[in-house]
Amino acid sequence: MTEQTRADEQLKTPPTEIIWPERKRGENPETYWTRVLETNLLAEKPDLKAIAATFGRILGQKETREGQDGLTGLKTAPHFLKELDEAADHAYRQREAGQPEELCVVLIDVDDLKKLNADRGHQKADLVIRAVADLVSLGRRKEDTVARMGGDEFAVLLPATNVADALKMGQVLGSSLEQQTGSTVSVGVATLGRHDSPEELLEKAQAARELAKGKHVGEYLLPGNGKNRTVAWQEGMPHQIKQE
Repeated sequence: MTEQTRADEQLKTPPTEIIWPERKRGENPETYWTRVLETNLLAEKPDLKAIAATFGRILGQKETREGQDGLTGLKTAPHFLKELDEAADHAYRQREAGQPEELCVVLIDVDDLKKLNADRGHQKADLVIRAVADLVSLGRRKEDTVARMGGDEFAVLLPATNVADALKMGQVLGSSLEQQTGSTVSVGVATLGRHDSPEELLEKAQAARELAKGKHVGEYLLPGNGKNRTVAWQEGMPHQIKQE
């Protein structure tokens, strides 16, 4: 059989279906899935698309169970909202006990990520997403919660933190990200008011972030084109802090 004939025969041969080796007694999940991957990649004609799709589903199910984002390793939105409820409840109890404690939420949007993805590809966009995750996690305290809410959106829950410190965090993040990747972020900050519910706190942070992006929020619109800035919502009025 000539080389050309052999090549033609291989093309006619259907790709190998996913091979599931028997799992050994006591074998941990990571070792087993590594063995599954190795077995399939060493098959005579591995179906790479099927392998990728299968492992994508497996990882997606694992991430959902663990409340962890696959790309960044951060918590997901449901976990963040649960932590927000608990942190707000703690803050209420502290106030009732005469020991008021501030609670801040920081919401972060990567500016023009869809355009970056279209112009430079998803690998560049993923690099920026991971860079945001790394930077926002850099000075994280044990009691802080950092989450990827989806796509280009991140959230940080900061117990016992005042607005000034939360604003500073947004500024440092924006400056560092721009230096590292050339991308910028729009950041919204809000603090838990005396009568705020967790949902209202989140809404205030969302309003501040929209203002940072240059959008109208009710009667408010900040000057400038928007993006690459940090805005705090305090007592119903936005306070803008420009990125340096």
